[in-house]
Amino acid sequence: KAKILKKRAEKEAKAAAKRKAKEAKASGGNAALSSIFGAGTTAIYPLLSSSSSSNGTAPTLSDPALLTKLELAIDALLSGGMQRKPKVPKGTRDYLPEQMAIRDQAFTTIRRVFKRHGAVEIDTPVFELKETLTGKYGEDSKLIYDL
Repeated sequence: KAKILKKRAEKEAKAAAKRKAKEAKASGGNAALSSIFGAGTTAIYPLLSSSSSSNGTAPTLSDPALLTKLELAIDALLSGGMQRKPKVPKGTRDYLPEQMAIRDQAFTTIRRVFKRHGAVEIDTPVFELKETLTGKYGEDSKLIYDL
């Protein structure tokens, strides 16, 4: 029963989020811009639209006040406040430079010990083709199955 209630709550939350996004898109607010173009758009678009609505013409980059405002907004975005994070495949992770240094040192030690005992290193692909994994492997078995 708890499983069913949890599923129902997840469906309701998803439907509410979908309704909210639809309402924001219909109202033409910053949420709609953010969902279409990314979070950085919400910082830059108001600057451009206020510049064009104040004088009734399209904004031009020859306006020093607009340029200054745009430069400040872009600097704020690039300083780490609203940068997009790239998506990584499920089950994988990115290592930051500090983590990579520790990881590299550990692997160097492991390689040195293995080589000392006569092992040789090989390098294989990190990802496999779906056809390879769904095909037969051994006696009538597969490594993964389509659901």
